[in-house]
Amino acid sequence: MFDMVMRDGPGRTYKFYTGEAVFPFGFGLSYTDFDVTVSQTTNLPSELTKQDMLAKVLRSMTLTVKNVGNVAGDNILLAFRAGGDEDAPLKKLVSFERVSLDVGESTTVDVQIGAEMFSEINDDGVSEMVPGVYTLQINDGEILRTIELVDPEIDDAASVNVETIVEATMIPVIVVLGASLFLCLFAMWMSRSKKSPGSEQRVREREEEEKYIQLSEGLVAAQVDVL
Repeated sequence: MFDMVMRDGPGRTYKFYTGEAVFPFGFGLSYTDFDVTVSQTTNLPSELTKQDMLAKVLRSMTLTVKNVGNVAGDNILLAFRAGGDEDAPLKKLVSFERVSLDVGESTTVDVQIGAEMFSEINDDGVSEMVPGVYTLQINDGEILRTIELVDPEIDDAASVNVETIVEATMIPVIVVLGASLFLCLFAMWMSRSKKSPGSEQRVREREEEEKYIQLSEGLVAAQVDVL
């Protein structure tokens, strides 16, 4: 009674039950018959990467639903995702839409394809996308589309290279800025270290101070040109 494991034995709920259900999930949602076909896809190839799914790009599938029965009625359009790795559910509800159609009438329904469709909760309680071959099914299990989600190793290598380049670029910038700050502070200290200098001595000290400041500004300008 207190065992919440869904996968043991024949499994529990429509996600994991492996037996033959008397009334499958979504059974009896209409009094008439409907025909569902894929009429259009947008930016939805047969192979995608994790980076593709995280990109802010509209990916959708347009379904055409037609009432082919003898009476008017409503249809609850249920879109399921199946597949993935060995720990994934047998299928998972990812989208639904209710339509009302007269006899012979048809309409279109857009199913948005997002990263959450290919995500599962890991052992740490975090949602993550799982590579694998997935199918998008509708109501009675008819397969509308097969998509493979891949995770190429080259993506990880590329991210490491980018981080290395950024670190290597920042080191000389920090060194040059530190040297410039030191020269400015040294020039200021020299100008204030004398108590009552003569006019000629003040001129010489001012010239030395300006020389150090110009040197520090030149170092900063040279670093900016390199970047």
